[in-house]
Parts: sequence; C-alpha cells; structure tokens
Amino acid sequence: MRTISKTLATVALAAAGIAWAGIAAAAPTANYPQKPVTLIVPFPAGNVSDLLARTIGEQLAQSWGQPVVVENVVGGSGIVGMQKAARANPDGYTITIGTTGAGVIVPMMHSTPPYDLLKDFEPITFAAPLPFILLAHPAVPAKSVEELIALARSKPGELTYGSLGTGSAPHLAMELFKEMAKVDMLHVPYKGSAQASMDLLGNRVQIMFDTVPPSLPRVRSGQLRAIAVSGSQRTAIAPEIPTVAESGVPGFDAIAFTGFFAPKGTPQPILDKLHTDIVGILKSPAVKERLMQRGLETVGNSQAEFRTYIRGEQEKWGGVLRKTGATLQK
Repeated sequence: MRTISKTLATVALAAAGIAWAGIAAAAPTANYPQKPVTLIVPFPAGNVSDLLARTIGEQLAQSWGQPVVVENVVGGSGIVGMQKAARANPDGYTITIGTTGAGVIVPMMHSTPPYDLLKDFEPITFAAPLPFILLAHPAVPAKSVEELIALARSKPGELTYGSLGTGSAPHLAMELFKEMAKVDMLHVPYKGSAQASMDLLGNRVQIMFDTVPPSLPRVRSGQLRAIAVSGSQRTAIAPEIPTVAESGVPGFDAIAFTGFFAPKGTPQPILDKLHTDIVGILKSPAVKERLMQRGLETVGNSQAEFRTYIRGEQEKWGGVLRKTGATLQK
C-alpha cells in the first residue's frame, strides 16, 4: 500500500512540475511584450516603408507601454536588413517590414537566394499596397501611355528610365511594361528613390516608376508629369490619373506590397498578438486617414491570406524575371 501511495505521490509531483513548467513557459508569451521591441526597416529613413513602420511603431508603443525602436538597416537593396531580421531570436522582440522588392524580387535575382520570405519568416499581415506612378520629365513629348509607347518605338534604346536599384519593384515594373508594350528603353539604376528622382527632375533620365507619396507633390507642382498609375485600379489619393492598363497596355498590373514579418519560429501566441494589434492599428480611422494623406491605403489581412498572396507574388515576379532575362547575381 505504501508503495502505491509513494508512486501516486511521485506521479502527482511530476504532473505538478510539468504544469508549473508549462505555466512558466507560457508566462512570457502571455505578458508579451515585457521589454522594447525592435522593428527593422531595410531601407533608409524617409522611405515609404520607414514612414509606415514609424507610424505603426508609435501606436504599438502607446498600446503596449513598451518602446518600439525603428532600426534602419540599409544595404544590398534590402538584403542586409532582411538577413538581420531573419537571424534574430524568434521571441517576438524583433520584427521587420518586408516589401515586394527586398522580400520577393531581390532574393530571386541571386543564384543562391540569401533568404526566402516564406521559409525564413512568419508573415504577420499585409500593411499597404504601393502602386507606382509612371512619371516623365515635362520635356518628354508624351502625355499618355500610348504616346510614350509610340515615342519609345520611334527611338528604340534611346529613352532612359531610372529605378530605385536593380531588382527593385519599380525596376521590374518597367521591365514588365517594356515586355508587354514591346518597347526598348535603357535602364539606369540608382541607390534609392531620392537619387533617381533628382536625375529625373534634372532630365538626366526621362521616365521612371516611383511610389505615389513622394511623387504627387512634384506632379502637382508641375515639376514632373504623371502618365499613369501601375495598379489594376486608380489610386484613391489621385483618382484623376489613369491606369497603364486602361491607357494602352491591357492587363498591366504592377504594385508592390509592404507587410510585417517575424523571424521563423516565433511562437504562434505572439504572432497572434502582433497580428491583432497591428491590424487593429491599420484599420483604425485615425491611422487610415493619416496614412491616406501620405498616399497609403492600409489593408490588414489574415496571416494565411498574406502567405497566399506572397506565394502568388513569388510566382508572378519569378515569371517576369525569366521573361525579361534579368541577370542573376552570385
């Protein structure tokens, strides 16, 4: 009898130990976050992704009562920052902004991809789409997509277009435009939007795709001409600008995404909290209005929906790379 009682007591103590261990393990998750959270932006300060990160980070800090430190980790068209985020401890205290260029296109341009957005990260939510404006210097004698196509065909290889860098989403958007419109133009890559925009303003390159927020003030001041927007629908911030698809290139659709990610292996309860809190901010009227004024229309979808979307983007831009013959880097 004593042996049975001793055995039962041992089992009870073991069960209690397991239960206590489970509670102890769950506690950090239940009380997350208990210290500052780092939000990595793989682009320079002032970039559209940086603006979005700082807006959401500010709101998260207020909600959590913990600082959200935005860290700009620049280099390699986003590779340096994305690699740092992928290698971070998957405990919820490092998250990142990912984009079409840095997250989808750039890795596929390497024979040995530095990371994979679905294998090395946990998608949290799609934050905002980034349609581009097809811009031209006012000296370019084309005011519509059809006129631009005619001009480019009359001067094959002579028109120059700038981009934010080789492998950036605007670069691939223009390559897709060239392929679908059957025109030949010369690519001039830069190290970022600011440098490319300055040369476009100086007519050192004639056209380029750039994101909406920094472009609209220059369009409305007359410094640049808006030819069309790149998405399948007109943008709410500038509904007067037609789409490329409705202006001469049917089926053209090239937008970038911005979204939030955590390192692979981040516990699901933490991912759930990050998703709930970030989506709540993205959908709040005050934040939606604040970002809309800067040209950003917020989304905030489920983790599963975002994962499916990314998979589709990988297939789409992989096809563009193959069709356009973009050179892979080692």
